[in-house]
Amino acid sequence: MKRVFGETLRSKLVPAQVNELLLKVIAFNITRMIHSIFELGVTVPGISKSTQAALTACGG
Repeated sequence: MKRVFGETLRSKLVPAQVNELLLKVIAFNITRMIHSIFELGVTVPGISKSTQAALTACGG
């Protein structure tokens, strides 16, 4: 995670640092999910079949 988003926080106040770190974790999880969809062919529950087909077509 530090390699992708950097190891420093830009915020000065502790509550803002906590929020920034939580957002980095969410962003990292989204990138991992996207990687799983495209590289591993994982299907995501709750999305329509046409959206899943479009994601699969874009991924190769």
